[in-house]
Amino acid sequence: MPIIARKFQWVVLLFLSVFLWHCGIKAPPKPPRQKPPPAVNDLQFTISNNAIDLRWTVPHGDRQKFSPPAAFIVYRSKIALVDGNCGNCPLDFQPAAKLSVAKARAKDSQMAYADKLEKGYQYVFKVICVSDQGRESADSNLIKFEHGY
Repeated sequence: MPIIARKFQWVVLLFLSVFLWHCGIKAPPKPPRQKPPPAVNDLQFTISNNAIDLRWTVPHGDRQKFSPPAAFIVYRSKIALVDGNCGNCPLDFQPAAKLSVAKARAKDSQMAYADKLEKGYQYVFKVICVSDQGRESADSNLIKFEHGY
């Protein structure tokens, strides 16, 4: 085999090895994904003077595994009571408020939300935690009641 053909083979092999080893673009490293914040599990309420007061404890989990909550979103479903109980009506949750956790970082910190109620409706409330990265927790326990006429 002529010398030029051998040199050409080596050049092709060298090119292919460099091309195949270095063909991708490296991205910056990403931190490991954390689980969403823990869910609120102690949502409680009191009703007085056509207003509801919701209260719950800020959930804290292992910071290595869970994203800490940065905010809470309170969701409300409001269904008109036409002829008695509306047990089969679908729940259409709408955000009622977004509350920051900045002042409630200590363990066992309490959060509260108050809302006015109208008579003649079935209400269902729930709360979710949201992390700084926008990850959402599972739903809290539901608060469900009828505010009659």
